[in-house]
Amino acid sequence: SYYRYNKEFDHMSTTQTTTGTGNNTNNELVASRNDVIDYAVYIYNSPHADARTNCRALLMHVYYLAIHSHFQEANNLFLMSHIQDNIDSADISTRILFNRTMAQLGICAFKNGQYEASVSCLHDLFLSKQVKELLGQSVKHYGSDSETIANEQARMIPYHLHINYELLETTFLISAMFQEIPFTNENGEFTNKKSGVRLYRKYY
Repeated sequence: SYYRYNKEFDHMSTTQTTTGTGNNTNNELVASRNDVIDYAVYIYNSPHADARTNCRALLMHVYYLAIHSHFQEANNLFLMSHIQDNIDSADISTRILFNRTMAQLGICAFKNGQYEASVSCLHDLFLSKQVKELLGQSVKHYGSDSETIANEQARMIPYHLHINYELLETTFLISAMFQEIPFTNENGEFTNKKSGVRLYRKYY
């Protein structure tokens, strides 16, 4: 599954890079990764796949790479697809998948020391002030009828697949802080009010 993290995968990649060797377990892990990529490529090349299917396959592909810390590969794939240009016209479940992919890409960028990229991935989520709703992890009931609430609850992501909100918020704020350091003097005041991450400054 695209959302399943295999804790042995990164260790296996490092071991093979440094030693050039691998046992049967390592070979199975490589095969597992190749399966995800092969499935995605099959869908990309299939004449029967519609735009929605291609879009979701690509997002799952990027998600899978991101949770295994392959930021450069995931980011390049995402940017070359230009999927962000048309995501507003997608159905709600695909937009939720898009938001979840951006969240994982932001965490992945942070783990790889790409703090500016992390802020770029997460900024729109936190700017909305509805992060959990955009990730399909919560539903707002205000002013909604029972049918609307039922439809929204049906689209919610199962709890065991939730992305930790505290982790996401901490990742965003620390990445933003690193970006703000050049614009902060020794008294903790911002020296350039036109630059930097405004949302972070509001928290600050």
